[in-house]
Amino acid sequence: MENNESYASEIWLISGFINSLPGLLSLDKGRLTFTAIGGGTYWDSGLKKLENKCGNKEFCALLKRGKPAILFSVDLKDIQKVTYPFIYFSAGAHLFFDNKKYRLSFIQPNNSVMPEIDRSRYERIVKRTVEIIEGISHARRVGKKWRSLLPQ
Repeated sequence: MENNESYASEIWLISGFINSLPGLLSLDKGRLTFTAIGGGTYWDSGLKKLENKCGNKEFCALLKRGKPAILFSVDLKDIQKVTYPFIYFSAGAHLFFDNKKYRLSFIQPNNSVMPEIDRSRYERIVKRTVEIIEGISHARRVGKKWRSLLPQ
């Protein structure tokens, strides 16, 4: 799939019942990137597991220093599958690549906060699209936009 559209939104990686990791999901020149912008509700051991999963040896160290850290960056053509479970009501997705699964939420989990970020750094990619998610209807629109951009 060739996709030259650019888009970005705030997002949370979720696992289990309580773990959520705030970040920015961006699509630029056919490459999908999740950049974590804080440790969220993960304990150090959970962040270490994510570091091992993603292979970015600096992941935990960057987050501890308050810096953004790339969890994954993948070409759209390398994504094996994207699903939108009914229970997420279009406000979340499961992303599969490299035989790994990532659960994404387009709405802020109740137990999480989005750290303040300098959005100007993402202006080239984002232009007008990075917004604070204010409710389920906005999250559903974001989910539908990602659904139109990612492989089916």
